[in-house]
Amino acid sequence: MLEIERISRLSARYTLHDDEGHTGSWARRRFREEMDGDLDGERYELRRERRNRLVLVHSGRVLATADAGKRGRWMISCGDSTYVLARKSRWRSEMELRSGEQTLGSIRRARRGGVLCDLPSEVSPAARAFVAFVVLTLWNRAAAGAEAGAVAATG
Repeated sequence: MLEIERISRLSARYTLHDDEGHTGSWARRRFREEMDGDLDGERYELRRERRNRLVLVHSGRVLATADAGKRGRWMISCGDSTYVLARKSRWRSEMELRSGEQTLGSIRRARRGGVLCDLPSEVSPAARAFVAFVVLTLWNRAAAGAEAGAVAATG
């Protein structure tokens, strides 16, 4: 299981580690949905190409993409594999990674703004981190939208 922890409430910096010994640290760019960091000493970058597309880049090469689909689903492409990322239910924030009709794993909130990503080892560590950070980005978008709605309602 991959765990991403926020270093502090005031900083958009994260550490990540999993059961297999993979470790890293990432930082969100100020006021953006983009991040960069390392995983096992290798540098990666999460970029937003459009509002509905996020990509994982390593050494100038795109390793994975996430494209928004219908009804809140996201299509994740990693190499030759394609997955669907969707909410487990409309009333919960937990998300599932699916391949066809089969659920491969889940991504859920952890304490203090973190993420727990339970995906199989067939998904590479970099792709697991990418999926977890995509979900974190979606949760941040939802929270920002809720705050904007509350401000507009109270005027």
